[in-house]
Amino acid sequence: MANKITIEYTGGEIIERLMRLSQAMSPTGLRTVLGQIGHDLTESTKRRFSTSTAPDGTHLNDALN
Repeated sequence: MANKITIEYTGGEIIERLMRLSQAMSPTGLRTVLGQIGHDLTESTKRRFSTSTAPDGTHLNDALN
């Protein structure tokens, strides 16, 4: 059973923001957001490999000593 939320408000700004939120939550919107998150994670991992840095910020040589 799907939950449903209904909001009635005539203020332009909140309606605009709710519409953007609704679009972001659509399958296409989520695909875009998740794709960007995946891209950012991939790039940060590549940077960590090139600098020998762990996700917690420690340097590989420090961890091995």
